[in-house]
Amino acid sequence: MVEKITSQAPIFHPAESEFTRQAPVQTNPSSSSLESLGDQKGIILIVLSKIYAFLCAIFNTFFGTPKPIYPTTSPLATPPLENQSTSIAIETPKNNGYAALEPSNEEKEKIYFVFHALANRSFWYLAFSEEIKTTGSEIDHVHPYKLLKELLTTELKNDLIKMRRAAWPRAVWNKFIENLTRSFDRMTSESLLSYLPDFAKELRHELSPLEPLIKKRDWEGLVIQLLENQSIKS
Repeated sequence: MVEKITSQAPIFHPAESEFTRQAPVQTNPSSSSLESLGDQKGIILIVLSKIYAFLCAIFNTFFGTPKPIYPTTSPLATPPLENQSTSIAIETPKNNGYAALEPSNEEKEKIYFVFHALANRSFWYLAFSEEIKTTGSEIDHVHPYKLLKELLTTELKNDLIKMRRAAWPRAVWNKFIENLTRSFDRMTSESLLSYLPDFAKELRHELSPLEPLIKKRDWEGLVIQLLENQSIKS
């Protein structure tokens, strides 16, 4: 009797096949370095965007929203819309004269608080201080001649010099000049020239060097001229 020899064929597992078995993933050092470099660039972009947003917050904090209060807006005012002209004529009632533009003692204290802070306080304080923003909006109506008089004939003159000479943040001085320009440009040359003799007398400054600057509407040149003149006298 012939024995029937049976052999069981080995069970084939596709998952264990040499052809289908997944090889271990090897890390490419150069690919990992590129991914790390990409992550670093992303972090740098995020940090730069945060810094930009922080600086924008500072400028928005410095200068409040302008109020349509007589006679014009101050250098702390927000600029007008781009599609509007910056040479809006805002006249002061002629029956009151230059003396009527004098700010009150309370307004003078607020001017001192704002500009002394701009020259001496840290960016972190200026960026997040609601008091600076609120106080700035409360002196928007002060006439620019009277504002300059307060800055140039009191101890704020030293703060103004500090703002101008500061290498960083130079943006504080630039923003001051930018908003001062908008404030002056909302007034007619006629009204500014009519008050110029009283303004020059108040600062004990000769009239002749100032008049060409007013006509050219060179407001930074006006501030520098007045500041240097006051520095010579002191």
